[in-house]
Amino acid sequence: MSFPEWANARRASLEAFIGDRYLDAWPATFGQAMRYPVFGGGKRFRPLLVMAAFEAVRGPSESLRDALPAATAIELIHTYSLVHDDLPCMDDDDIRRGRPTVHKQWDEATAVLSGDALLTDAFLVLADAPLDPNIRIALIRELSVASGYLGMIDRILTSKLLLKDWSCHYHCYL
Repeated sequence: MSFPEWANARRASLEAFIGDRYLDAWPATFGQAMRYPVFGGGKRFRPLLVMAAFEAVRGPSESLRDALPAATAIELIHTYSLVHDDLPCMDDDDIRRGRPTVHKQWDEATAVLSGDALLTDAFLVLADAPLDPNIRIALIRELSVASGYLGMIDRILTSKLLLKDWSCHYHCYL
């Protein structure tokens, strides 16, 4: 199987795994604001790395099912970071992947809340994963560190201090 075939198959599995998430959010427009950036295109490079790592360690036959929660969590964290990065108080971008950003499509408050919801949902996806409880805890801890004040946020603040502004494009750090 070629790399593009492998990647396309994994992307399709990820999209199916995320599936109908947020369709039951209330109000419905909030669910749409959460789905909009998640299904707004993108290469899905980070989840592909997660799936490749699982396959390298466990083999392709059983690993995809087990890798999907971790891959999804990484994608949700990345997407939340993009939503927040686009806000007027950060990089103030109006277009992401050729479409209006969440705060332009809806409003700033909806963008903040939908980003926050994606962030916290990443941890719910891991908590509900059909994995050994010790593995789930380890994954949640590692993702917390990587996306929290010891990881991605530290790099945002460091860039802020070094650059003296918020134009650090912090989504690159996770």
